[in-house]
Amino acid sequence: MQGPRGQPNNFQDKVHRSLVNVHARDRTYSTYSLLQFLPHHGKISLEFQAFQTRIVNDLSITYSELQPEHFADVIALGNLVHGDGYLTAELIVKYHQQGIAKGINAGHVAYRGEDIVGFRLAFAAGQWQSDQWSSPALWPVAAEQMAYFKCNTIAPTLQSAGIGGKLLQLSIQALHAQGAKAGIAHLWMQSPGNAAVKYFSKHGGKLVKVHPDKWRADSLNGYECVICGYDCHCSAAEMVLEFS
Repeated sequence: MQGPRGQPNNFQDKVHRSLVNVHARDRTYSTYSLLQFLPHHGKISLEFQAFQTRIVNDLSITYSELQPEHFADVIALGNLVHGDGYLTAELIVKYHQQGIAKGINAGHVAYRGEDIVGFRLAFAAGQWQSDQWSSPALWPVAAEQMAYFKCNTIAPTLQSAGIGGKLLQLSIQALHAQGAKAGIAHLWMQSPGNAAVKYFSKHGGKLVKVHPDKWRADSLNGYECVICGYDCHCSAAEMVLEFS
């Protein structure tokens, strides 16, 4: 059987492992492989939706600023959702530092019990470098006033529970307090149901430009896209969110 973009996979094995992991350990971020194929295999969606409802109805989510003791779990969750190599020990240290300005930390994590089930990485204005995937001429504020939303990652079974929105608001408050006037993000357009773009739009994000093959160079250098493998052709939606 061929998966998305022709990548080989054993769908039944993936689904079985995902469901076993979820029901045995109740670790809500062990199900990305299941979610990845749900749109193509609706016959299992009712079972998954029933499980999701049970989890969401039993939420007890707490939030805190990103700290070094969170790094290992953040790396694990990030690589599970986005693909191996998305985060490394070196990158998370760098990203954490880029999010702190004027003593204010823009990075946050979400807990369910003792498990990290979500995180938001964001960079302070003036502490990140725009590149060929950015369009400063189209931004509504000056580049030196623009923060960067690096990554918002939520455990797949909890992606409709409002955790992402809360993490976003916490980062916006921090970035605004640091002096930023807006934030830019590159949203993964191949996320299931284009959820990343829909979520950012819901919170006020506006499309600036679409960038095909945004992560291809990364994939050719060791990043394994969960859809494309080591030759990623996913597109990024460059979107801006102005702070009121």
